[in-house]
Amino acid sequence: MSVTVGIVADLAAGNFGGVSRFAEGLLQSLLAQPGDGLRYVLFLADDRRTWPDSQREDVRAVPVGPHGLPHGWRQWVERLDRYGAVALCAARGDLQAARIARLWRARQRRLARALACSPWKLDVLHFPFQDVVPTRTRFIYSPWDLQHIHLGDMWPAPAARARDALFRRGCRRASCVVLASEWSREDVIRQYGVPREKTALIPVAAPTRLTRQVDPEFCSSVRAKYQLPRRFAYCPGATWKHKNHIRVVSALAKVSATAPELELHLVCSGLHGRNLDEILDHAGRLGVRGRVRFLGRVEPAEVRALYRLAEFCVYASLFDGAGLPVLEAFEEGCPLAASNATSIPEYAGDAAVLFDPWSVDSIAGALLSLAKSESLRRELAARGRERARSFSWEQVATDYNDLYRRVANAGGS
Repeated sequence: MSVTVGIVADLAAGNFGGVSRFAEGLLQSLLAQPGDGLRYVLFLADDRRTWPDSQREDVRAVPVGPHGLPHGWRQWVERLDRYGAVALCAARGDLQAARIARLWRARQRRLARALACSPWKLDVLHFPFQDVVPTRTRFIYSPWDLQHIHLGDMWPAPAARARDALFRRGCRRASCVVLASEWSREDVIRQYGVPREKTALIPVAAPTRLTRQVDPEFCSSVRAKYQLPRRFAYCPGATWKHKNHIRVVSALAKVSATAPELELHLVCSGLHGRNLDEILDHAGRLGVRGRVRFLGRVEPAEVRALYRLAEFCVYASLFDGAGLPVLEAFEEGCPLAASNATSIPEYAGDAAVLFDPWSVDSIAGALLSLAKSESLRRELAARGRERARSFSWEQVATDYNDLYRRVANAGGS
């Protein structure tokens, strides 16, 4: 029996973080496999640069329209990615936020119309992003993580309430709720009362695996472009509070005071959120401002190069629904020091030095261990490469295709 799957992946509207990188990887991996009775309708933004390259007869692309968010409003869009339009409007109460909220609602209306005009009747619909629109089609929903509940003091109260209402509604109406870790799955079951049989666990894979390979010459060009120091720890992630840059900088200061001969630096990449100035001021007060670099967003191939150039990677997130940077570090053979919080240990296994992300001393101890021991770095790099083999995009695509069939068949029974 043929099954038609709709996937909402208007990447221009959501291309601001790990979820959009997952959605892009999912599309690439799905279209790299034979459909075997599945047809895909991809609901995409008008920007064709974000469209996957496919000439398959069993694939149709439906433009949702422009994401409706002018380039001049990018700083506000980035906040939307974290808080959501309605929540941002409520939290800030200003005309700029109100305009962004209107534009985002317009995007939602266009998406609803596009779903209604699908060239093929949809049997199942997949929302890889946390956003959903009303639909009568059976759908799969991914809330990813519930950090607004556990780290509520890092969220404006209206934003946390709006996000919680959205997630509860999505989980309640979905035919299946997909999580990328067992920790997140148990959390959604516990917090929202979702029946276990209504959930599915599908781990992710490293987004960098889908990026072109980089050679030593390219890595050297990246080092020169960003004037990178000789020895540095690489810290990927936007400067949101839960990414924990403040404590990582504090740990770097401890290492610099304890072992100045190591001359260790910290190089970070990712969205410059509104906490950046606070982080830099903190580094200045601790006397390590000259040892901390924030590159902002870099190209995907440059991310691969940064992992390869770094002495090791430090990922200190306080909350994570999956473990994308963990898998990226493993993929590139970069030794890893990682948080022991939430989902991260599931992905790290025994291939990383784990630390308590709430403790500066614990983070500093991990940094010092890796900075001092070349043999430990070699051992972790080897373990990481081995562990990376357990997480493939081919398996992600197979698992989702199986889920699409199950959800569609359940609706027809």
